[in-house]
Amino acid sequence: MESHDPIRMFQEAYDKVKMLPVNIMVLGKSGVGKSTLINSVFRENLTQTGIGKPVTRSVKAIRKEGVPVVVYDTPGIELNSSNQKSLRTEIFDKIKEMAMMPDEGDHIHLMWYCINANANRIEEFEIEWIREFSEKVNIIVVLTQSHGKDSLHFQKFIDGLNLPVANVCRVLAQPYESGSGHIEPAFGLEDLVDVSYECLPEAYRLAFANAQKVDIERKTMVCNHVVLTFCATAFSTGFVPVPVADSAMLVPQQIVMLAKLTKIFGLPVDRAYLTYLVSAVLGTSGATVAGKTLFANILKFFPGVGTVAGGAISGSTAAVITGALGFSYIQILAKIAQASKRGETITNDKILETVQTTFKAKMSDKRFFRNMVCQLKKYMKLEKGFED
Repeated sequence: MESHDPIRMFQEAYDKVKMLPVNIMVLGKSGVGKSTLINSVFRENLTQTGIGKPVTRSVKAIRKEGVPVVVYDTPGIELNSSNQKSLRTEIFDKIKEMAMMPDEGDHIHLMWYCINANANRIEEFEIEWIREFSEKVNIIVVLTQSHGKDSLHFQKFIDGLNLPVANVCRVLAQPYESGSGHIEPAFGLEDLVDVSYECLPEAYRLAFANAQKVDIERKTMVCNHVVLTFCATAFSTGFVPVPVADSAMLVPQQIVMLAKLTKIFGLPVDRAYLTYLVSAVLGTSGATVAGKTLFANILKFFPGVGTVAGGAISGSTAAVITGALGFSYIQILAKIAQASKRGETITNDKILETVQTTFKAKMSDKRFFRNMVCQLKKYMKLEKGFED
């Protein structure tokens, strides 16, 4: 297979997207629902399909190939004071040991301390543990099984303790059916994901966005930023005195962009998927053909065409094509992710159709042109030659 084969280019770019795994420790008394929480937040039902490797006598690190998170799962805390003391020492020593590692990738980046909100009680030893552990790691208190109004009062009580934690999140990981037959829908997982994301070191946020499956908007926000970065690169590539809509330089950049977006969403890829995807990118409705019309449409944003203005037009053409393709692809990725949450699938034919349809719509939308050009105007600071 030749190195310029677009399918091979995509696969190589996908494989090169490296994410530093995020390390999260989950702790709480027996019966709080740690496994349910973990499987509800992360892809691949992690506690069921991941591989658990003991790192201490009681703590195991759960990993799964392709999911860039390591969950340090702890045994349920028992009420026996002797067992509590032994487990507390074991966990604290492990956190302290990892915190002393020179590589931040070996640290515990976040702890979820789980408390059963339905029990409506926090033990004194738990308060002590949280205060002690918070000296070494960021902690989010997760109030699990938060069904009914009492959980809201319990959250206010925990907030009133002024514990040294990043936040207190109420969560109902799975729908709850009361004795009367009323079903309370799951809630709180997206809030937990958002709070966790903000608590993590910058270098590990991309991995967390990939590994979590509940907050599609968070994945979309991360991907939007990636697309704008590639648009800026396309602008620079196209900043020459002639149009570059037909340039072979654009396609490799766009394939790399699509590969990175796919990786961030955590979607698996196979030959059939790649064939359909590349068809969407390189097909007759793709970037090369559309660019010829787009070049003419962008002219109105410039009062004259000299060497600099011509380069700006050409760069804008490349950037808008790249942006239209990237944002269209993000929309279908979000739909695939939402369908997966519902246990549904979207066919490759539908993926191809949706990307092409959305791409065409953006390429004919003057508001999209103006928005993209205005963003490029700010990015490149090309105040002269642009109209507001």
